Amino acid sequence: MSNLLHRNTNRCQLIKDVSKQFWEDIISFHSTGQNSSEIYYTKKLVSTILGHATSLNYSIFAKEPGMEKRWGSDIDIYIERGVNDFLLYAFQAKLLKTGQEYSDLDRNKNGIYQYQKLVNYGVYKQCYVYYLFYNGVLNYTHSGNNKCNTAFDEDQFGLSYVEIDDIQTVIPHKINWTFNHFHPNLASPLSQLVCCKNSRRNNIKSYDYEEIIKELEDYEIINQENVEAFFGKAIDLNSQQTTDQIDKIESERKSDVVIVIRNTKSTY
Repeated sequence: MSNLLHRNTNRCQLIKDVSKQFWEDIISFHSTGQNSSEIYYTKKLVSTILGHATSLNYSIFAKEPGMEKRWGSDIDIYIERGVNDFLLYAFQAKLLKTGQEYSDLDRNKNGIYQYQKLVNYGVYKQCYVYYLFYNGVLNYTHSGNNKCNTAFDEDQFGLSYVEIDDIQTVIPHKINWTFNHFHPNLASPLSQLVCCKNSRRNNIKSYDYEEIIKELEDYEIINQENVEAFFGKAIDLNSQQTTDQIDKIESERKSDVVIVIRNTKSTY
């Protein structure tokens, strides 16, 4: 049985293109000593997908976050393996900063690590849980193969993901966490999830489309007309949040952005 999912489709190519764009963009920022933010790249990811959403069977939903959580953005991605058979991938997004470092991987609130909430979410939703890294490293080179034996170069690490177990293993033994701690041995390109089939683990649930839509009733569907207003509002409110409000937001995981990727045969 083929291990390809969307490899020869524009859905697969789109994520590859975004990964390359992020890789080059972050290198450009770092070359002038500047950092951006997770919400900036989450916005770029959403905006780029929206330009192709209808033709590529992508849908994007968002819950008004009020502010960036300052130490990460939460993203859920449902990917359809077969007709009306979706797997859920939950991500905590982190940006590579100057010095090739990630900050706040050990973020702890009231004795609970940020990644522990993601782990709990994975158990509750019966889904895959990962850290999603936005990367770009000057003069770094790599050639590898993904799970469907397709070659990729270093720029596909512009969007990379790492198993939560590997995050938990690395965090207690490092003071600073760099790109090289995870890449290439522990990280995979995000495009792999869209381009290749992923064998379902025993504890991973199959979601159908009606169930997904029902769970997203309190979300707003995002389109090209309202994306700027949505993210603009999030940024405008950033300076108005009190510490108590921030703590309340951080008390439980609620993804800011949900991306639903359907396959070619799906028309619902």
